[in-house]
Amino acid sequence: MAVLRTGGGGLQRMSGALCRGALWGVLALGLLVSGRAVAQSALGAGQFQIIGTGLDVSPEAQTVPLGVPTRITTRMPLPPGGHLPASVTVRGELNGPGLPGTLTLTTEPNGFFTIPAQTVRGTYVLSDIRLQDKDAIVAYAAHRDATVTVTDILITQVTSRPLTYQEMVDKGIVISKKDFRG
Repeated sequence: MAVLRTGGGGLQRMSGALCRGALWGVLALGLLVSGRAVAQSALGAGQFQIIGTGLDVSPEAQTVPLGVPTRITTRMPLPPGGHLPASVTVRGELNGPGLPGTLTLTTEPNGFFTIPAQTVRGTYVLSDIRLQDKDAIVAYAAHRDATVTVTDILITQVTSRPLTYQEMVDKGIVISKKDFRG
């Protein structure tokens, strides 16, 4: 005789044959349930690759001479064979002292913004650089602004004149016999 505990906390006695039958029943039920679980988990198999990407611009800051156009390159890595719909563009707003207002510039991803030649010195900023699909903003660039400083890089003319004696005295320039060699 085997002793079996019941759910109510009491004990019951069972015969060996009945106990073995109950054991086989529990094992069969366990195999049936586990067989179903295995069959359900093997419905399919496969792999897919997740590739992260993002928009960025280069250079983030540059200095150019007056009257010279420049470029700001956009970069958006794509997987091999990957492409974006034709409706996807990169846009930004150009502001600066030589512009009457905001100028919206547009290019394609992995293209470049053409910054027109400027005739007024100062700092120009291409801001809110973003990826758009038609009029919907998809994402902003990692560097949302790019700065272009327009200045005189090369001075091509120098004008000079001799100082008067009083100007030399005022500036503290002292010339003595030691400054001359004969």
